[in-house]
Amino acid sequence: NNNNTKQQMSVIINEPIIGICLIGCPGAGKSTICSKLSKELNLLHIGAGNILRRYEHDNNQLSELISKGRKEGGTHMNTMNAKLVTKELIQCLEGYNGFILDGFPAMVEAAEI
Repeated sequence: NNNNTKQQMSVIINEPIIGICLIGCPGAGKSTICSKLSKELNLLHIGAGNILRRYEHDNNQLSELISKGRKEGGTHMNTMNAKLVTKELIQCLEGYNGFILDGFPAMVEAAEI
């Protein structure tokens, strides 16, 4: 599955891009900085928390998994979050100079996925 994701990304990316992961404590101003950088550098701003909240309100099986995962945490949630962020990159990156991940990865385990 990881190979499939790399192939999908290579279709989108045919020149060097900027990739930034901005991490920090809650309330540190990550989203503010990401918003400014995304406008100045034409970067796709991906807020992992925003993605989760958007899917969580869909009222389907995925939303139930997200709600449960947010309460329990753990590796399962890191994997789900990584897949949703990757999906967002694949679907939305075209036309941007790169991307900025706002608050993702939040845990070392998520970065290793």
